[in-house]
Amino acid sequence: MSVSAARGFRAAGVAAGLKASGSKDVALVVNDGPLQVAAGVFTSNRFKAAPVMWSQQVLDAGSLRAVVLNSGGAN
Repeated sequence: MSVSAARGFRAAGVAAGLKASGSKDVALVVNDGPLQVAAGVFTSNRFKAAPVMWSQQVLDAGSLRAVVLNSGGAN
């Protein structure tokens, strides 16, 4: 499976070993265009993993240049 990106973005995916199958499980998406705004969708669980709370704080600050995505199963 490949990683695709819209115009103005770059994306790459790798198999970092999170999945036992050896499939690609981590991606980086970079915004090469102007910084506008950012939004996110997060878990509604009462107990959130530290990366989720950190990501929410980053989004509260406004804009961002890149995101790292994983499919390892963390909330």
